[in-house]
Amino acid sequence: RATTSTNEKSAQDVEIAATARNVSAWANFSSPYTMYVAKPPETSSRFAYAYVIGGCKPEEPSYRAYFHDIILSTYLQREEGSTADVVVFVQMAFKSSFTELPDVDRNLLGAMDIRIRYIPKNENESFYRTMLDKFLILTMTEYERVLFMDGDVMAVGNLDYLFDMSVNGVLKENLVFAGQSEPCSGGFFMVAPKTDSRERIMEIMRSTEERGAKLPYPHWDETVGWGYPMDETEYYELFGGRKKNLWDFYGAFADQGLLFHWVKYDEKSGSI
Repeated sequence: RATTSTNEKSAQDVEIAATARNVSAWANFSSPYTMYVAKPPETSSRFAYAYVIGGCKPEEPSYRAYFHDIILSTYLQREEGSTADVVVFVQMAFKSSFTELPDVDRNLLGAMDIRIRYIPKNENESFYRTMLDKFLILTMTEYERVLFMDGDVMAVGNLDYLFDMSVNGVLKENLVFAGQSEPCSGGFFMVAPKTDSRERIMEIMRSTEERGAKLPYPHWDETVGWGYPMDETEYYELFGGRKKNLWDFYGAFADQGLLFHWVKYDEKSGSI
């Protein structure tokens, strides 16, 4: 398998070295995890891997385990020849005194040429909001394809072939995979970033949340979903041959349901 979900797989040696040395000495750090020199902007790739890490609170740095996973995943891919950029969308916790990541985090990511983009703090931060922040990858229009992975998914081989297969027409522009309990996994998917696609996603979010606000708790319609009611002639199929036509699968109200709706019924330019 090219990917595997991991529990905390800590790069303790990297972090110890990072905290033991000051910023001026970082350029000389020679850990096997930090052998990659940042590419100048003009040499950026046509493709990128992207992650979203929310709730970052340096006062209680449990989020750092995700950074360790991303660093190791990037290392393993580049060892097998990956040339794609790696971008992490970061949202600092609303109650944190930090507005950006501390030096230890920025240095760890920067030494592997992992690029950071900040999501503004949000007083209404939640797991649901972070799940929908995944669609920020549609704003990455400087890339032809972006492959999103959750912070606890580790690539153990070079996945660049997925980009090549998509731009060469073997795979469609947008690619999603079914999970064990859902027809579309929000933890691993590829898109062709487009400005109009991002605007359309935002429109779907707004209309669905306005509709949900008028419904009783949990403010979700399992028939209409994100705007497309499936009748008895249409269904999605899960592993094991189970066929369903309700928006009641795991994550239907969040990223997985929105991604499924967008690729299958709205964008209609994806492979499922």
